[in-house]
Amino acid sequence: MKRKPWFILYIALIHLIEPVYSFTMNWFLLKITPYDFFKYAIDTQRYYLFFTVWLFPIAGVAIYMYKRWSLLVFLAIEAIVVPHGIYKSLEYIDTGKTSVFIFLVVSTLSNLIVTTYFLLPTVRRSFLDETLHWWKTKTRFQFKNPAKIQTENSTYDVQIRNISETGLFVETQEQINSEGPLKVSFSYGNLKFSLKGNLIAHANMKGGYGVQFLDVSKEENKEIKDLVSALRLLKLISSRDEFSTWNDFKAWFKGLFRGKGFLPEIKA
Repeated sequence: MKRKPWFILYIALIHLIEPVYSFTMNWFLLKITPYDFFKYAIDTQRYYLFFTVWLFPIAGVAIYMYKRWSLLVFLAIEAIVVPHGIYKSLEYIDTGKTSVFIFLVVSTLSNLIVTTYFLLPTVRRSFLDETLHWWKTKTRFQFKNPAKIQTENSTYDVQIRNISETGLFVETQEQINSEGPLKVSFSYGNLKFSLKGNLIAHANMKGGYGVQFLDVSKEENKEIKDLVSALRLLKLISSRDEFSTWNDFKAWFKGLFRGKGFLPEIKA
């Protein structure tokens, strides 16, 4: 999977284009052009206004990067933006400019809602635990091989479709239920693998599941790399047909109407 959660990407995009929205609304409500804004900042020596224009794009870039530090950067920016929004809203209460007041209140409430969203345990964990970033998987190689997946309660016979240094994809018609780490076992020649992993289930993964390797020992990591190196020499690079960005986007968008897709899909 080579993409980040769609809803997170949407929020990042909104932050990136926020200056365009703000300048448009400033012109529409107050007849203030971008030139007027920057001229005012220079004439009054309020140079910090130049920085405020870039706050939302900086937050957008941080969100898109999807790193541990991204959450801290985003929350730091919101800690500036939200109080400023409240202050500006209070300034316009008695000015008679009702439309401006409503715009400021709605904008501030939107920022509070988005901030609350990023503080939700699932969203917060998806940023802080980079082992959950399945889209960072390395090059996959075709590897048709039988395997067994063991969960706490069941054992499943599956067929490996492809493998990388960080995980593999298995084909099965069974529904695998796993609320925690599982074990995937298979052999290849003289190599025998019994690896701990995390199940990755996604709407676009037809006919199977992804397994992300967890807590791999140095010896196991070396054996996986040896196997992948052998497949690389055979030029068995896996087809990406099992993942279509457009089909994945459509599946996500349709899921929104069923209340799905708002939170990153990770295991608890």
